[in-house]
Amino acid sequence: MLDERSSTLLKLITSSRTATFKELTQQMSCTRRQIVYDLAKINQWLNSQGLPLIANQRARGLTADTAVREFVLRSPPQVKFSTYLLSKEERVFCIIIQLFVRDEHISLFHFTSRFKTSRNTALADIQRANQYAGSFQVAVVYTRGKGYHLAGEERNKRSLVMKCISRLLHQVNGMRILERVLADKQKESVFPARFACACSALKEAEDALQLVYVEEKVNAIAVFLAILFSRGDERQHVDFSQEEQMLLRQTREFDAAKLLIARCGQDDDELEVCYIALLLLSISLKRSDYQIDSKHMQMLYQLILAVVEEFELLACVAFADRKKVIETLFLHMKPAYYRIVFQIPITNPFLQQIKTEHFDLFTLVKKAWERFEHVVGIPLPEDEIAYLTLHFGALLEAQGGLHIRRKQAIIICPNGVGTSNMLKEQIEKLVPEISITAAISLREFQEEHETQCDLIFSTVFIQTEKPVIVVNPILSSLDKATILREVYTIVHGKSRVAPSVQDIMQTVKRFAVVADEDGLRSALTTALTGSMAENIRRYKPVLKELLTEDMIQLHERVKDWEEAITLASQPLIGIHAIEARYVEAMIQNIRRLGPYIVLTPRVAVPHARPEDGVKKVGISLLKLSEEVAFSEESDRRANLIFVLAAIDSETHLRALGQLTELISETDNVDKLIAAKQKEEILQMVEHYSRQ
Repeated sequence: MLDERSSTLLKLITSSRTATFKELTQQMSCTRRQIVYDLAKINQWLNSQGLPLIANQRARGLTADTAVREFVLRSPPQVKFSTYLLSKEERVFCIIIQLFVRDEHISLFHFTSRFKTSRNTALADIQRANQYAGSFQVAVVYTRGKGYHLAGEERNKRSLVMKCISRLLHQVNGMRILERVLADKQKESVFPARFACACSALKEAEDALQLVYVEEKVNAIAVFLAILFSRGDERQHVDFSQEEQMLLRQTREFDAAKLLIARCGQDDDELEVCYIALLLLSISLKRSDYQIDSKHMQMLYQLILAVVEEFELLACVAFADRKKVIETLFLHMKPAYYRIVFQIPITNPFLQQIKTEHFDLFTLVKKAWERFEHVVGIPLPEDEIAYLTLHFGALLEAQGGLHIRRKQAIIICPNGVGTSNMLKEQIEKLVPEISITAAISLREFQEEHETQCDLIFSTVFIQTEKPVIVVNPILSSLDKATILREVYTIVHGKSRVAPSVQDIMQTVKRFAVVADEDGLRSALTTALTGSMAENIRRYKPVLKELLTEDMIQLHERVKDWEEAITLASQPLIGIHAIEARYVEAMIQNIRRLGPYIVLTPRVAVPHARPEDGVKKVGISLLKLSEEVAFSEESDRRANLIFVLAAIDSETHLRALGQLTELISETDNVDKLIAAKQKEEILQMVEHYSRQ
């Protein structure tokens, strides 16, 4: 019997044609020594089953015999969980959930015995739990009469617990941890039965509302309902204002919530029905009718229109299919609106990866949605912004040209529409010989056993006789290299012979001192991926690579805005980045559309379309001591004119994101205008180019 980590490692190895130690350490977030240790356990288990061992072949990596793949597919190894020790983070989540459902006096001994920790460790865990709860205006407190318990408003307690559930479910052992922690008094936990009942009730609600929820979000809500309905005396109701109750009663979800509560054997309390209706409204949708069915949704629709326009101005792009953009964002924002307004938390497990891999786009999306925040009066959580970043990324990727269609593939991804679409666009660009015919959830795949496809890309492990490539929802350079290698093997029936990153690293180190091995390894992986994919993803320059000393001009004044744009464009004309007709196109755009290029007070970013005379990507700056007016309005004047030349909808985004960060701070704008020397400006450009 294997433990959880060894079982996961075996799944990774058998789901790929080959797997290197470097890939596995990154995917498993563990050391090479741990991989070697787990591999020994796997081979011991394989030997006990009379199966060939995992082989480590030089220049290829770890490979599993076909017999092993077929056996693991038919009979996955049983996993030993009883010896699993919770991490610090997992213990914090479990403490909060236990305090939420408690119906007895809970002391320190309860935690030391439950988690098999020392008294000091338990006290430290409780302190961490209190700190985490504090961000939801909830406290973990102790009194002699009640023992340890949660103090705060009921709505905040529920938001806190939903966040803990969401975080746990993104752990490999999340559901099993929940089963263990909720089996406190009974040897046989009643949680699985309650969870199954909640899932069934949610499916009935989904059918009644004629919607298709995102599978991952349904599971989180089902777990929460199973926990909520198991509470004893601690259970209270969430207060709603009369206006909020009226809003919720007018929705179809209110009637569905009544049926759900009855299905789960709960009392039909009006406030609890309102809360369950709110949960149903907040679940992310995979498919829905395109309806604007209330004044709030009409307001949301208008806000989305405004945000899309703002994004186009900030990113210097124009969406070819505006209707598709609006429909995609409205589908996502309809439940997100209720989550944001009523502060129902979600967890985006890819937040940090999105901020790292797509920092430029994340910055522009965050800036564009400030208008929404201003109207609603509530800031967007970064988890929500990250999901919106995926949507905008997929929409930008879709602006590309035609793809060669050959082998057909599907994507199985339970993480939502934005993630699925982003993954689809990236894979189709990476391997043009593959046509992605659908992006479906695991549940949809299980219901449609005879799906017609040649290949499956999946973000979760699945059992199927089709060739499967397991990928991360957000593709890194390493993921792209793996996809290319796997697809080549599947399509052509043989491995592609190419030098490995490690071979190149060893060669480089023979002749040079490598200051940043991880950076070089990542760059080499990206370079090899790019050559294999015929450079389908262009290099995105940083701000300092475009806004160089030669691209900056310092002047006292100009006679009008037309002269400002003409003068600001000269450095780009000088390096043949743009033609003269591009300048005229920018001027005509402003005459026709107004001074939209003034993105923030005292800063203008004029631009036109790539086909208007752009030869290569570039940015130039004209700094004026005296502001120039782009209209009679006082806020449409500028001292800083940044001319942008974009060759497509993507290549300039990294530099533009850094520029947006730079000019978003009023102090930075003041310093740029006050600069007497180009060097002062270049120092600021250098700083923001590191973002």
